[in-house]
Amino acid sequence: MLRPEGWLLCEEGGQAVSLRQDFGAPSLQRRTQGGGLLRRAIGAGAGRPLEVLDATAGFGTDAYVLAAAGCQVTMCERHPIVATLLLDALHRAHTAGGKLATVAMRMSLRVCDACSVLPDTQFDVVYLDPMFPPRRKVALAKKLARSLWMLAGAGDVAQGGVLLALAQRSARQRVVVKRPPRAPPLPGTSPAHSLAGKLVRFDVYPRR
Repeated sequence: MLRPEGWLLCEEGGQAVSLRQDFGAPSLQRRTQGGGLLRRAIGAGAGRPLEVLDATAGFGTDAYVLAAAGCQVTMCERHPIVATLLLDALHRAHTAGGKLATVAMRMSLRVCDACSVLPDTQFDVVYLDPMFPPRRKVALAKKLARSLWMLAGAGDVAQGGVLLALAQRSARQRVVVKRPPRAPPLPGTSPAHSLAGKLVRFDVYPRR
């Protein structure tokens, strides 16, 4: 649904399920401060700005964190509704000016399946976030993630393995995969190492 404040994701009857993505939200801005597991896993800030492919962008939250760390981030999102909400968020960030616009300038979106992009391109890092079902008790801050899962469904583990294999051929430096802390790695090559927090784990696959 298009409203004056932007696009909203709504269920039948017009009740909002998920408000718009807002890159200026205080919770997201806090994530851009300090080191952070994601930035450490990617290797952001260790040298020249990295070219990163976020192959499963969703609403672009992780992509924004990486762009705020100086990475040039290309996002792939295949679901047209999710891509529309993400494009709307990018547009509002550009028009807001200041830091939001500076970070958004480092982000670009391709509305497609990453499997069609990976075989013909190379990036320093490829980032994968195969969706997994959210926990039953979910905070308000996680509404976007929950709505994304409800809309697009959880990723298939076998399909994630195929995407990982393609990503390993495309990445110049490494592939990073986001997983639940206790979930097994994606099928295929075992990660060289992992960075784990309470809610998420990042498996790191250096270029072979």
